[in-house]
Amino acid sequence: EPYVDRCVELCWRMHIQDPPMILDFSSSSEIVDKAMFRLFTRSGEYVDFVVWPALLLHENGPLVQKGVVQPLKSKSTLKSH
Repeated sequence: EPYVDRCVELCWRMHIQDPPMILDFSSSSEIVDKAMFRLFTRSGEYVDFVVWPALLLHENGPLVQKGVVQPLKSKSTLKSH
């Protein structure tokens, strides 16, 4: 419970900043932006899913921390949703 409380507090503080900090979740099937994300356990070109979002100082602002994505080698291996 203390962990969850700290997470909520941190998210709240990020949100009330002026301007608010941004968690950037890349969409599935997008090409991996290696300037914004590092790869998780395999290599590939397209985002399968986001393990951890990238953190931006504000919308369209500088990168604070790279996110982590699990990539796929090609779009043809994407899961059907």
